[in-house]
Amino acid sequence: MPAAPRKREARIEPVDIRQLPTVLDTADLMNVLRVGENRVRELVACGLLRRLVYSREIKVYRGEVLRFLREQTDGEVA
Repeated sequence: MPAAPRKREARIEPVDIRQLPTVLDTADLMNVLRVGENRVRELVACGLLRRLVYSREIKVYRGEVLRFLREQTDGEVA
């Protein structure tokens, strides 16, 4: 019996933080944080990510994303 074909893994491209736009929308946040839209909305709703404007569309300042990533990685050991 032939071996089962290997499942192809999705390749994740690294994001250069210096190249981020000043204001990120939901799609940008999904790409940078590697999460889905619902998770982005949860992070904003619980206050872990502070949004710029309270409207239907989520907009977050780049500095806020950097703060969030720094807080999330401070306790991890490389």
